[in-house]
Amino acid sequence: MMPSKYDKAIFYWYYQGELAGIITSHVYDFFWCGTERFGINVIDKLRNIFLFGEEHSDIFKYIGINIHQQENGTILLHQNPEMEKSQTPLISQDRLTSKDAPLAANELRMLRGICGQLNWIASQSRPDLSFDVCDLSCSIKDARIMDLQRAAKVVRKAKSSCVSLKFPSLDLATTKVVIYSDAS
Repeated sequence: MMPSKYDKAIFYWYYQGELAGIITSHVYDFFWCGTERFGINVIDKLRNIFLFGEEHSDIFKYIGINIHQQENGTILLHQNPEMEKSQTPLISQDRLTSKDAPLAANELRMLRGICGQLNWIASQSRPDLSFDVCDLSCSIKDARIMDLQRAAKVVRKAKSSCVSLKFPSLDLATTKVVIYSDAS
């Protein structure tokens, strides 16, 4: 297998010059896709080397992301149950009257935790939250009560809608990827 030059945890396997399988690892979890030949020549050999606990296909959870491959090949990704677990910060009534007051240590920990959780979800399956999470994260250095209120608003926004990323089945022989980028 050939490691990706962009991510050393991703490996490609080619058969007769054509990509036949991909495997990625995260700590002790493997995620793979490929042809039947890839399954026999690579995955079966890995099963003999490593102790595989559970194996799932079609509908499963991998590193906190729910994945569902439909019969037509379409793949849906979401983290809706993870988002439901997010706690909306509770701010005492007397603190709400001082929106410009700096956060107390426990409030700052709460804001950091919310930002971390929202950042993970935004980067994996909720691009619609990316701006809000970035904006919140920038406020941590000099966080105020109003920033904690904004965090509560973002959590409510995220919980208010179930979002899935949909990857349709593609004919890879005719599919093209076109990218436009600025200098960065």
